[in-house]
Amino acid sequence: VVHHAFPKEEDMDCMEHGFFDLITVTTPKPLIQQRIAHAIRIKNSLSLSEVENMLKELPYCIFLKDTEGRYVFSSQYWHHLNTDGDPDWSIRGKTDMDIRKNKANARKAMEADQHIIKTGEGIDYVIVEDQDGIREYLHLIKRPVYDDNGRMKGIIALINNVTDYQLLQQEMEKRAKTDEYMITAMAADYRSIYYADLDKDECVCVRAASKKDEHMWEGRVFPFYEGFTEYADHYVVEEDREAFLEYIKPDNIRAGLESETMISHRYLSTRSGAEKYEMLRIAGVRLIEDRHDHIVHGIAAGFSDVDRETRENMEQNRALSEALARAEEANAAKTTFLSSMSHEMRTP
Repeated sequence: VVHHAFPKEEDMDCMEHGFFDLITVTTPKPLIQQRIAHAIRIKNSLSLSEVENMLKELPYCIFLKDTEGRYVFSSQYWHHLNTDGDPDWSIRGKTDMDIRKNKANARKAMEADQHIIKTGEGIDYVIVEDQDGIREYLHLIKRPVYDDNGRMKGIIALINNVTDYQLLQQEMEKRAKTDEYMITAMAADYRSIYYADLDKDECVCVRAASKKDEHMWEGRVFPFYEGFTEYADHYVVEEDREAFLEYIKPDNIRAGLESETMISHRYLSTRSGAEKYEMLRIAGVRLIEDRHDHIVHGIAAGFSDVDRETRENMEQNRALSEALARAEEANAAKTTFLSSMSHEMRTP
């Protein structure tokens, strides 16, 4: 490619980016070849400005730092920085302590950078930024950058706004805790417990009444209304079945839980020819004040055996009714007696 005296004319076409001044008649041939090859690589690759423009089109903030923790480039300037309102402000050459409003996050960033420089290991972490009354969660992914000789040249990082994801995670954790408390509280009194998503019409059996139950077992996932209708068809006596099916309709459940934290329905069931009173209690998985849209989306449902209590109450009510009837008869007899006595006293 190159003569011992001077490069050929066609070789001169690649002499750009300041490399031409490195070529002299007395320059050793290997060095000339190395410089030409390097120049060709630069010519056939994207320029730094082109790369920067491409990065600025991405929806993420990507930045570069040197091994001293100074910024070299950033595709975006996020609003958590101290720019002093200067339109010509540049991040280049500044450190996190120079530019970040939140100094705790600045120190955390510098500690992460020092860890990368020391160990050569990348690091991921999430920070919280509170600015102008707005809380944001930012996920930072940082990795070391090496040159062709394996020497660390700096750090490349990406900032991703994960606020929506974090808020969703917090809501899910809150709901999970509420569900856990609900199930724990219900477990002592209920023979079977279910969690249902009314929006999706999905239900899961959390606790089954019996492992031998052919219609329901722990972990079973099924359509809520269809599954509970199947239960009614098998176990609820015909006289109580229509009221039971009305009770479990999602719209009726939501209506009942608008002002109550729990609703209940008692019915007579039949199993193997034996009749027994049972109760189905339903509660929203969140408290009323936590329902920002005032709509019940998820419920916990528990079946309990209330046969003994119901029959005792019925017996007490029957006894009270009979006592009331006897009292009414006695009062009637007294009234008749007094009327008779009054009549006799008026008639000598």
